[in-house]
Amino acid sequence: MNRQTLADVLQSTNQTGSYTLATVLEGAEAGSQLLLRDGDALWQTQSAELLQRQLAVLQACTATGFLTLEGQRVFAERFGAVPQLVVCGGGHVAAALVKQAKLLGIPVLAIDDREEFAQQLRAAGADTVRRGGDLFCGADPLPRL
Repeated sequence: MNRQTLADVLQSTNQTGSYTLATVLEGAEAGSQLLLRDGDALWQTQSAELLQRQLAVLQACTATGFLTLEGQRVFAERFGAVPQLVVCGGGHVAAALVKQAKLLGIPVLAIDDREEFAQQLRAAGADTVRRGGDLFCGADPLPRL
């Protein structure tokens, strides 16, 4: 039996990473919960067998929303992941968008295959600028979002 509360678990972790909290909404296991951090089970209530059986589905969950698992409704809430803006294409609108994102503290990855536009994106404050052609020429892959 898990005696630690969800609040205790969240306070005791370093709180970095991407979390998914799944809650069964109906059926015999209604109220059961499972917390994942970066895809690994971190905490669960006593009766979370349905969520354990469907662990692969929960690990693949990329957004907050409702799921149907074995005919039961489940709410999966994603939190903790750092948002990142990906800007494809340069120019004055993209540069303005990069500046706005940086004012909000959002990391920016910008992509353009034209060097002069890539320079504008760098000057606007993009954290990472990739040349579009580099994406297909053996450069480091884009980060997984």
